Amino acid sequence: MTVTDIFTLWPSVSDLARDLGLKRESHGTLMKHRGSIPVGYWPRLLDAAARRGIQGLSYDVLVAAHAGAPPLANDDMAAASDVKAEGEHNLGCNNHKRAVNF
Repeated sequence: MTVTDIFTLWPSVSDLARDLGLKRESHGTLMKHRGSIPVGYWPRLLDAAARRGIQGLSYDVLVAAHAGAPPLANDDMAAASDVKAEGEHNLGCNNHKRAVNF
């Protein structure tokens, strides 16, 4: 789901703007144009979705939509948390290089 897809879940951008408590409906249009809903509005967005009976919207979906990637399934998230970035070391073991004291 993309940010644009999220906007299409509402009857109109104006309705979404009102649900988010935006002072101007044009701010909703600006969010849609930018392809980004500021994180501070996410709790209101999820509450509004629940009130409207909109299914399938969660923090994971919002993060993935803003990252441009599909959300990970729970099994995928567990596997991803075990993967270390290049150059990252498990400091709980002695297999990493220690800094030399000067």
